[in-house]
Amino acid sequence: MALTTVINKEIRGLKLWQWCLILLPVIISLIIFPFLRDKVYSKNDVIQFDNYHVSITNVATKKEIEGFLIQQKAKGTFVIVDVNVKNTDNKSQYVGADMFRLVDQDNNEFDASSYHFDESSLNPKFSTKGRITYDIPDGTEKVFLLVKNNFLGIGSGKKVDLEIQKALPR
Repeated sequence: MALTTVINKEIRGLKLWQWCLILLPVIISLIIFPFLRDKVYSKNDVIQFDNYHVSITNVATKKEIEGFLIQQKAKGTFVIVDVNVKNTDNKSQYVGADMFRLVDQDNNEFDASSYHFDESSLNPKFSTKGRITYDIPDGTEKVFLLVKNNFLGIGSGKKVDLEIQKALPR
């Protein structure tokens, strides 16, 4: 008897409760996991990771920003994001701008044009604030801040809708 014939007889011979044991985990994972994986946070949410909490305190857009000595013009539009990071672990954690990337509606990732962030070890129970500026093409209407769970920027991270359509210059 061929192997496929044996397998077909075994599958047809399963009882209802055995089918439920096989299919129930598959159905539950199809229903639950997309919601967990695709959760998009809003800019007022506190995003919790194992070792720290992140919150977006302000989002603004500008065509030019003033630097220490010069005024910098955007090639498109600057998106300026103010973040707050709190170390919730019992050891110091490295915190820096590499933990954040800007992603548009087409999944294009943008590096920071500039940042003012105290990139260092953050001791337990302490918080630090930072400002990260991204230059995005004009006409971009939807961007997300991708917050990674480590300073190397490795992993999928969590998305925050920055709602820039409310802040775009008119």
